[in-house]
Amino acid sequence: MARALLIVLDSVGIGGAPDADRYGDAGSDTVGHIAEACAAGRGDRPGL
Repeated sequence: MARALLIVLDSVGIGGAPDADRYGDAGSDTVGHIAEACAAGRGDRPGL
């Protein structure tokens, strides 16, 4: 029997939309900000 794994990344924020500033979301880029933090060594926190 075949299996499938589905991961839903709803509202993860992979870059902001052109009209994001109208909705208070200017500069939103959750995935990008997480990647930057990890690259800077801030992605490893005790207790996580």
